[in-house]
Amino acid sequence: QNLPILQALIINKKAPSPCIIKSTINHLSVSVNTMDSFGKYPIDVAVGHGLPWDDGMKDIIEVFASLQQTTPLHVCTNHGVQWENGMKEVLERSDASLLEGEDVSTALLPFMVAAVKESHGYDVDSIFHLIKASPKLVVQRFSGTSNGGEE
Repeated sequence: QNLPILQALIINKKAPSPCIIKSTINHLSVSVNTMDSFGKYPIDVAVGHGLPWDDGMKDIIEVFASLQQTTPLHVCTNHGVQWENGMKEVLERSDASLLEGEDVSTALLPFMVAAVKESHGYDVDSIFHLIKASPKLVVQRFSGTSNGGEE
Protein backbone atom coordinates (compact mmCIF):
# COMPACT_ATOMS: atom_id res chain seq x y z
CA GLN A 1 0.00 0.00 0.00
CA ASN A 2 1.25 3.48 -0.88
CA LEU A 3 1.33 5.99 1.93
CA PRO A 4 0.10 9.57 1.41
CA ILE A 5 3.59 11.03 1.68
CA LEU A 6 2.89 13.98 -0.57
CA GLN A 7 -0.25 14.98 1.35
CA ALA A 8 1.77 14.95 4.60
CA LEU A 9 4.42 17.21 3.05
CA ILE A 10 1.83 19.69 1.77
CA ILE A 11 -0.06 19.83 5.09
CA ASN A 12 3.10 20.33 7.16
CA LYS A 13 3.71 23.96 6.21
CA LYS A 14 6.69 24.35 8.56
CA ALA A 15 8.97 21.70 7.14
CA PRO A 16 8.76 21.19 3.40
CA SER A 17 10.57 23.42 1.04
CA PRO A 18 9.49 23.44 -2.60
CA CYS A 19 12.60 21.35 -3.32
CA ILE A 20 11.40 18.54 -1.03
CA ILE A 21 7.93 18.48 -2.58
CA LYS A 22 9.32 18.54 -6.12
CA SER A 23 11.90 15.88 -5.29
CA THR A 24 9.19 13.64 -3.84
CA ILE A 25 7.13 14.07 -7.01
CA ASN A 26 10.16 13.29 -9.20
CA HIS A 27 11.33 10.24 -7.24
CA LEU A 28 7.97 8.89 -6.08
CA SER A 29 5.63 9.96 -8.86
CA VAL A 30 3.13 7.28 -7.77
CA SER A 31 2.57 9.38 -4.63
CA VAL A 32 0.74 11.95 -6.81
CA ASN A 33 -1.88 9.29 -7.56
CA THR A 34 -2.26 8.05 -3.97
CA MET A 35 -5.40 8.80 -1.97
CA ASP A 36 -5.18 9.48 1.74
CA SER A 37 -7.54 8.04 4.38
CA PHE A 38 -10.03 10.82 3.61
CA GLY A 39 -10.19 9.87 -0.08
CA LYS A 40 -8.21 12.92 -1.18
CA TYR A 41 -5.48 13.00 -3.78
CA PRO A 42 -2.47 15.31 -3.34
CA ILE A 43 -4.05 17.73 -5.84
CA ASP A 44 -7.04 18.11 -3.50
CA VAL A 45 -4.80 18.74 -0.49
CA ALA A 46 -2.63 21.15 -2.51
CA VAL A 47 -5.70 23.16 -3.61
CA GLY A 48 -7.15 23.12 -0.09
CA HIS A 49 -3.90 24.36 1.45
CA GLY A 50 -3.13 26.88 -1.29
CA LEU A 51 0.15 25.29 -2.37
CA PRO A 52 1.72 27.91 -4.67
CA TRP A 53 2.10 27.15 -8.39
CA ASP A 54 5.90 27.27 -8.34
CA ASP A 55 6.20 25.37 -5.06
CA GLY A 56 4.82 22.13 -6.46
CA MET A 57 1.26 22.76 -7.68
CA LYS A 58 2.43 22.81 -11.31
CA ASP A 59 4.29 19.52 -10.87
CA ILE A 60 1.37 17.84 -9.10
CA ILE A 61 -1.07 18.88 -11.85
CA GLU A 62 1.17 17.72 -14.67
CA VAL A 63 2.11 14.36 -13.12
CA PHE A 64 -1.45 13.67 -11.93
CA ALA A 65 -2.80 14.43 -15.43
CA SER A 66 -0.26 12.06 -16.93
CA LEU A 67 -1.00 9.26 -14.45
CA GLN A 68 -4.77 9.70 -14.90
CA GLN A 69 -4.33 9.85 -18.70
CA THR A 70 -6.10 13.17 -18.97
CA THR A 71 -5.19 16.82 -19.51
CA PRO A 72 -4.00 19.42 -16.99
CA LEU A 73 -7.12 21.47 -17.84
CA HIS A 74 -9.31 18.52 -16.88
CA VAL A 75 -7.43 18.16 -13.57
CA CYS A 76 -7.84 21.88 -12.82
CA THR A 77 -11.58 21.98 -13.56
CA ASN A 78 -12.25 18.78 -11.64
CA HIS A 79 -10.26 19.73 -8.55
CA GLY A 80 -11.02 23.44 -8.14
CA VAL A 81 -7.60 24.88 -8.96
CA GLN A 82 -7.79 28.63 -8.48
CA TRP A 83 -7.29 31.06 -11.34
CA GLU A 84 -4.35 32.82 -9.72
CA ASN A 85 -2.73 29.57 -8.61
CA GLY A 86 -2.49 27.58 -11.81
CA MET A 87 -5.70 27.65 -13.80
CA LYS A 88 -4.56 30.75 -15.68
CA GLU A 89 -1.28 29.13 -16.75
CA VAL A 90 -2.98 25.85 -17.67
CA LEU A 91 -5.71 27.57 -19.70
CA GLU A 92 -3.14 29.69 -21.58
CA ARG A 93 -1.16 26.55 -22.50
CA SER A 94 -4.21 24.47 -23.43
CA ASP A 95 -5.46 23.86 -26.92
CA ALA A 96 -8.71 25.77 -27.53
CA SER A 97 -10.43 22.55 -28.61
CA LEU A 98 -10.22 21.29 -25.01
CA LEU A 99 -12.75 23.96 -24.02
CA GLU A 100 -15.25 22.43 -26.45
CA GLY A 101 -14.90 18.89 -25.16
CA GLU A 102 -17.42 17.46 -22.76
CA ASP A 103 -16.35 15.64 -19.62
CA VAL A 104 -16.71 11.91 -20.29
CA SER A 105 -18.41 11.09 -16.98
CA THR A 106 -20.75 14.10 -16.77
CA ALA A 107 -21.21 15.36 -20.36
CA LEU A 108 -20.54 18.87 -19.04
CA LEU A 109 -18.29 21.48 -20.63
CA PRO A 110 -15.14 22.46 -18.67
CA PHE A 111 -16.63 25.68 -17.25
CA MET A 112 -19.62 23.67 -16.00
CA VAL A 113 -17.42 21.03 -14.39
CA ALA A 114 -15.46 23.78 -12.64
CA ALA A 115 -18.72 25.28 -11.35
CA VAL A 116 -20.22 22.13 -9.83
CA LYS A 117 -17.28 20.67 -7.94
CA GLU A 118 -18.44 21.53 -4.43
CA SER A 119 -16.53 18.64 -2.87
CA HIS A 120 -13.24 20.09 -4.13
CA GLY A 121 -14.36 23.69 -4.04
CA TYR A 122 -14.73 25.95 -7.02
CA ASP A 123 -13.16 29.21 -8.03
CA VAL A 124 -15.39 31.90 -9.53
CA ASP A 125 -12.44 33.52 -11.34
CA SER A 126 -11.62 30.23 -13.05
CA ILE A 127 -15.23 29.73 -14.09
CA PHE A 128 -15.43 33.29 -15.42
CA HIS A 129 -12.26 32.93 -17.49
CA LEU A 130 -13.31 29.53 -18.86
CA ILE A 131 -16.58 31.09 -20.03
CA LYS A 132 -14.74 34.15 -21.37
CA ALA A 133 -12.44 31.88 -23.38
CA SER A 134 -15.40 30.15 -25.06
CA PRO A 135 -18.51 32.37 -24.93
CA LYS A 136 -20.08 30.86 -28.06
CA LEU A 137 -20.17 27.48 -26.32
CA VAL A 138 -22.33 28.95 -23.59
CA VAL A 139 -24.75 30.35 -26.16
CA GLN A 140 -24.80 27.06 -28.07
CA ARG A 141 -25.37 24.98 -24.96
CA PHE A 142 -28.22 27.05 -23.66
CA SER A 143 -29.90 28.06 -26.92
CA GLY A 144 -29.80 24.59 -28.40
CA THR A 145 -28.20 25.78 -31.64
CA SER A 146 -25.01 24.51 -33.20
CA ASN A 147 -23.86 27.78 -34.74
CA GLY A 148 -23.44 29.92 -31.64
CA GLY A 149 -27.02 31.22 -31.68
CA GLU A 150 -26.73 32.91 -35.06
CA GLU A 151 -29.51 31.93 -37.39
